[in-house]
Amino acid sequence: MGAGSSSPISENLLRRSVLPALVLLTGGLAYESAPHPALVLGVIVAGAAVLVAAFRPEITLGLFLASIPLEYGWELHGNQSLTVTKVAGGLCFLSFALFAARTGRRLRFDRSHLLVVLLLCIALASTTQAGSSGEALTATLRYLSWALLYFVLTQFVGETATLRLLVWSLVASAGAAGVWGCVNFLSGRTPLATLPYGQQNDYAFVLASVLFLAFWLTRREVGARRWIAATAAACILAGIALSLSRGAYLALAVAVAFFCVMHRRQAKVLAVLAVLAALVVVGFIAVNPGRVQEGFQQKQAVAQENVNSRLTLWRGAVDLAGSHPLLGIGPGNFGDYYFDITHNPVGTPPLLVAHETYLEVAAELGPLGLVVFLAFLGLILVRLNEAVRSGAGPPELAIFLRVSFLAICVGFLTVSEEFFAPVWLVAGLSTLVWLERPSASST
Repeated sequence: MGAGSSSPISENLLRRSVLPALVLLTGGLAYESAPHPALVLGVIVAGAAVLVAAFRPEITLGLFLASIPLEYGWELHGNQSLTVTKVAGGLCFLSFALFAARTGRRLRFDRSHLLVVLLLCIALASTTQAGSSGEALTATLRYLSWALLYFVLTQFVGETATLRLLVWSLVASAGAAGVWGCVNFLSGRTPLATLPYGQQNDYAFVLASVLFLAFWLTRREVGARRWIAATAAACILAGIALSLSRGAYLALAVAVAFFCVMHRRQAKVLAVLAVLAALVVVGFIAVNPGRVQEGFQQKQAVAQENVNSRLTLWRGAVDLAGSHPLLGIGPGNFGDYYFDITHNPVGTPPLLVAHETYLEVAAELGPLGLVVFLAFLGLILVRLNEAVRSGAGPPELAIFLRVSFLAICVGFLTVSEEFFAPVWLVAGLSTLVWLERPSASST
């Protein structure tokens, strides 16, 4: 069966008979047996929506991407380990699987997928010998979810409308996260701009990974959509600015410098949006100037201590990679070695990550894991260079994706984000664009 074909009989049977019967049956059982029937019915409705979305999987994928910048805005059922993004991801993967099975869609694989699977195999092997197998398995499952995101994203080749929908989903959500973080900071709900259950450096890193996609929409859209994109970009910049994340500042400084050198004609959009963002930040500060001053003082108070502690963690990560050269210490196990690395007394609040992605990968997955991870990053950068040279994909999108990916790679120097969304998300979009180059049919 071809990628676009479907069976009318099975489709009608699913839509007209199986779905209503399933909803009625499980709905009745819920009300009869569940202590919280409304919650169960909500789950049932969500499940039915997924089955319906099997006919339009790009919708659930768009919702999944939209949930990523807002992941730590809520906790479900009082459980911080269960986030909206995890639920949306599960619905997305189920929706795509149903769609692929229903249509007989031809799935595509290339060298990048091989590297992703190889890294997963290394993580699984490392998990088997980790000191804390539960934490290792949790980290590996998190990586599996982002590996699946990369796989699903790269299946929508040649679907320009879907690609634009996905970019808009990210930008609109990141703009909302920017406003939310600023409001949280200025109202005193969080020490710096971030989401209620998030950390400001991770928050700023996610926003920085989306920022240049907002710039692209600002350049390519017209009319009201252009103003919406520009507003979202300004709100994203404001969120980054008030997070006071030096790592995000560094990543953006390098990315902007690269952009201005390589693409001077497009650089004026940065100046315009920087002015707009400055106005937004000034507006936020005007609401509560004392809160901003307090945030700066708090950041200054811990700045040197943070630098010293991170240098210690980085040296410790190098030592761990050297002492565990085969499979590392296990995914998510870095925090278990905190006291051995720092020699701090037991009872000191431990840091669970190295605050440096490359060193943490080397420590947790071993040098081989780092080589595979770097090979994946290098392959995506090569593909983006090819896409820029060939003009592949929607006009100028490859240019802004390359700058976004550069910001991510620089941001890795100050945060541990190897098992989080941004790199896999931007990499998937980059591969989609690369596959639209003129020579893709022969690759």
